[in-house]
Amino acid sequence: MDSKAAGNGSSAAAAAAPTTAAAAGAKDSKTAAKPTDAKAEALAERLKLENEYVQLLTPYRFDMEVEKFAFQHYWKEHSHEANGSPAWVRHLATEYSDLSKSLPINYDSSVFMRVHESKMAFAQMIIVAPPDTPYEGGTFLFDMWFPPQYPAVAPKVNLQTTGGGSHRFNPNLYHCGKVCLR
Repeated sequence: MDSKAAGNGSSAAAAAAPTTAAAAGAKDSKTAAKPTDAKAEALAERLKLENEYVQLLTPYRFDMEVEKFAFQHYWKEHSHEANGSPAWVRHLATEYSDLSKSLPINYDSSVFMRVHESKMAFAQMIIVAPPDTPYEGGTFLFDMWFPPQYPAVAPKVNLQTTGGGSHRFNPNLYHCGKVCLR
């Protein structure tokens, strides 16, 4: 007869020991699962916020109904000029149409653009910088003017976010706001 069948107390305790150890292990795994549950909840909350952000801000990614800019770097110098040729207007209209659907709107980084409704050569863009870049946490406002020779000639772009001319973010973004595109 084996010791389990004999019914002595030590073998009963030995037989119960794995069950107790298993129960203790289960209790420990529940305790260990709590941080994982907290991480899963935090991730679910982050995804919910990201989805709400995208849903709320997507309609604002592109706006062509701007009647007046509070300030636009190129306005004073070029606002008297008429829009370019019909081919220029078609080209810009095509680009604007594409941009209205393709500018990225993400919780960590987004791009918003607005265009003057009657002078489509004038635009402004806000870029919310992505994480893990030298620009992380920054929001940058750019003024743009598309000359009549565009696209053969690069647009003029001026960075307004320079801290009053005190910051130069990289060799192509001057402290005065000039943006070197070519």
